Amino acid sequence: MGGYRLGESGISGKGLNYMKQQLTGKASKDGYINAIEGIKRKTLVYGNNTLMTEFKLEKGKKLPMHKHPHEQTGYLISGHIILHINEQKFEMFTGDSWCIPGDTEHGADVMEDSIAIEVFCPIRVDYL
Repeated sequence: MGGYRLGESGISGKGLNYMKQQLTGKASKDGYINAIEGIKRKTLVYGNNTLMTEFKLEKGKKLPMHKHPHEQTGYLISGHIILHINEQKFEMFTGDSWCIPGDTEHGADVMEDSIAIEVFCPIRVDYL
């Protein structure tokens, strides 16, 4: 589809209206939210279908098992975590990646200070 332009209310064209997008992001030490103790998150950019988030994970912390309808694809920038997906455990080291289907129980044990990038589809409105 062509003919799109950035407008005040978002991307629009050919009679279609999309929600406002954040098309670019600049590196900054600001903007992190404490998701739970020892785990911070920051939404980097988002479009109509995907949202990219950075997570800072503190050694010794645990991300409790949970699920949500969003597919979640991740990449470990640095560190070491153990992912729990359903009944399986996966040791993840710097450079490893994963994809967790929507509505799938998952959590993590943080073995050393870590940074992960994750993309959610559809976008997580609660992360905007």
